[in-house]
Amino acid sequence: MSFDPGWQLLARVFQTGALKEAQARHVTEKMFGTKLQQRVWTFAVEHHKQYRGTPAVSLISEKFPRAKVGLVVEEPIAYYLDQLIIQYGRAAGAEMLRDAAAEIRDDPLGVFEHLRLETTAMLGRSTASTDISMGN
Repeated sequence: MSFDPGWQLLARVFQTGALKEAQARHVTEKMFGTKLQQRVWTFAVEHHKQYRGTPAVSLISEKFPRAKVGLVVEEPIAYYLDQLIIQYGRAAGAEMLRDAAAEIRDDPLGVFEHLRLETTAMLGRSTASTDISMGN
């Protein structure tokens, strides 16, 4: 199976009950790469609010049969959190650049200011727990 930080983090969260730790790192549904991952995350957050606990793997598997929450994940949750945040940062950065490229003809200087503000906001929301290069 290919490396997918979203499923790996979700599997680790449900296997260890560490939803609060992920929430403390400001993980949100939009950070996940697929709609199914986003739905699973939202369900888990709502379940936690109502029942004060992380849903079990068996419940997630029952509600979302295609969810890959039974993956074997052995690294600490911080590793999977870092990987998800890095993936999100790269995707958000690429999206910002695509949007800026489309607008650069109309207002070149305004685009650069917009990029600066967006980058600052993105970095303030979530960061990897260690100094990790965003490059390859």
